[in-house]
Order: sequence, then structure tokens, then C-alpha cells
Amino acid sequence: MGCRQSILSSPNPTPASLSSQSSADSIELEEILAEIPIHCRQPLINLPVQQFLNVYQHHLVGKYYFGQNKFLLAIAHEFQAMSQLGDMMPNHKDHFIFVDICNIVSSCFLELHVVEGAILTSQWALNITEKYTPTNYKTISYQYSRLGIAYQAKQAWKEARYYLTKAIDTTRLTNEIDEEYIRKLEADFDLIKNRIIDNTQVSMTIHELQPNPGEIMEDFCRRAITEMIACNAEHSTLASFKSEFERLPNKQTESEVNDEILNEVSENLENCVRVSALDTEEVNFIAAQFKNMCMKASPLLPAIIEAALTTIIDRIKDENLDADNEQFISLKQSAFIFSYTDESENYKKGVRVFEIRKKIESTDEQ
Repeated sequence: MGCRQSILSSPNPTPASLSSQSSADSIELEEILAEIPIHCRQPLINLPVQQFLNVYQHHLVGKYYFGQNKFLLAIAHEFQAMSQLGDMMPNHKDHFIFVDICNIVSSCFLELHVVEGAILTSQWALNITEKYTPTNYKTISYQYSRLGIAYQAKQAWKEARYYLTKAIDTTRLTNEIDEEYIRKLEADFDLIKNRIIDNTQVSMTIHELQPNPGEIMEDFCRRAITEMIACNAEHSTLASFKSEFERLPNKQTESEVNDEILNEVSENLENCVRVSALDTEEVNFIAAQFKNMCMKASPLLPAIIEAALTTIIDRIKDENLDADNEQFISLKQSAFIFSYTDESENYKKGVRVFEIRKKIESTDEQ
């Protein structure tokens, strides 16, 4: 019978490999724990090693995409990390490991001008930091300054001034005062009342987003993304039509898919996973996104591509798959698992979302 491997039982585990695009070949588990206060490590130590590293990889990929200015992709991966870590640690949903995740999400929201989302995630990061490291004045000051910047972007000058003042006062409590950091905060403080935020070059309308009463952060963030999609569509900055994020699959469309279409879509699907090699353990997309990424030059409509992908995946899963169909056999024998759902948490209910996951070899000991 296999036994569950844990961080505690494996002091030197082999970490999950990162994509070469993330500028790091691998990460040692000890390096992750080193960033976590000692008194916060036990919930992580109790987790299965490989599962934890696979989930944490979403955070690393999110940081990579943030560095590439691909903010929606960064948010998507950070939400995956946030959600799955929350599921793995149901009694520690405010664990210290969420601080860095919140900071990345907050920065992405600021770049996308979803200021309320930035404020909400920055506040959560501050709350966690103050709870677990109340004397880490340098980090707490940093979190205060992030909130000040977010309120400054909102042009809420009173709140911005309050949090920048807190940042300055808190950093003065540290043993080694960073004078350059203080000068920067003070400069922001001096300019805060007179600063004019120029929105003329913003590619999407800045609009107020407020969390609903009792709305948890994950629900608010999901709604924020939906509204960002609508806003991008309104200003023609979305690669796909807004309707594609709301269109529901039609079974009848599958009857319009012939062998030529199946071959074209399956070839592009295989090329996609072979060339990209997937940046993380799994990726989710709708048909319009697949067309934009892998079939931009094709005249096929997203609805037809969706029907073809559905048929291909159904046949891949078919245990009686015709051995003569080499294209589908190749996909079936690849290092990936293909699936789809109409119940994705990240899209409107009923929208067909496709998923590609890397096959993971079992590490259970016999």
C-alpha cells in the first residue's frame, strides 16, 4: 500500500520543475520555507510534497507573467494557487504564504486600473502580515505603502495620506532605518494632494468596483475579471469578442465538424502543447482563446473549433479509439491529459472551458 509523502518525512525532496521561461530551472523546498516565518511552517510541512510544489508553481508562473506585463494571465495563475492552497489548508486560509500571492494580484489589479481589487488584496496581505509578524516593521511598512499607492490611484487622498503616514511611522521602528525608502515615502506624501492622474493613455475606462456586502475576496476578484472583460470589449482591447466569454456550446454544431476540420484542430492542438510545453501543470482556455493563441490565421469560427476540440477530447478518452487514427493516438499517448467542463469557476456557468494537464507520475512508495 502506498504511503503519503510529506515535507516532514522527506527533508530533501525534489521540487517541481519550473518552466525555462520563468528564469529558474528548479526551486528547493527549503527555499520556499525559508521565506515563511518559523511558527507558520507546520501547516506546509504537513502537506504532500509533490502536490504542494505543483500548486505553488502556479504562484511562480504568476510572478513570471507579472514580470512580462501579462497581468490577466498572472491573476489567473495566482487565483489557481490561492484557491488550491486554500483547499489544501482549509483551516489556514489566512496563512502567511498568501501574502506574496496577494501582493502580485494587487499589483496586477493596479496595472489594470481595478483599484478596488488592489485595495482589497493589499488589505488582506497587511492583515496577514500584522497577524503573524507583528514586529516585522519593515514588511508591515511596505504593506502600508502599497495601500497608500492603491488609494492614491483611486484619488482617495485622505486614505492615501493615512497609509503613507503609517508606512513612514512604522519603518522608523526598525533597527536599521532605510533613509532612501523614507525619502521616497515622504516625497509621495508631499505630492499626494497635488498629483494629477493622467488617464488619457489608459486603454480601458477606469470605473469603480466595490465588493458587495459579505462578498469574499475570491468572489470579488472573479467578478472583477468579468467586468474587466466587459470593459476591454467595450474599448476594443480584447483579443476575442465579449460574446465568446458568454456563448454556450451547441451540440448540433458538432455535426458540422468533418474530418478535415478535426485534423486541422488536432494538429494545432498537438503543436500547441509540443511548442509551449505548458508553463505550469495545467492550463485552462475557451475556444476563442485557443484560436487566438494557436489558430489565429484559420478561418474557422470559435464555435466550430470548440465543437472540434470537444469531439477530439471525447475520442481521446474513448478506450476503443481506432488504432488507425494516428493523430488522435499521438495526443492520447502524449504527456498530457485533455478534458473540458461547462462548470468552470472562472467563467460564466455553462461556458465550455478546456483544460490541459501534465500527467504526473505517482511518487507513492510500495
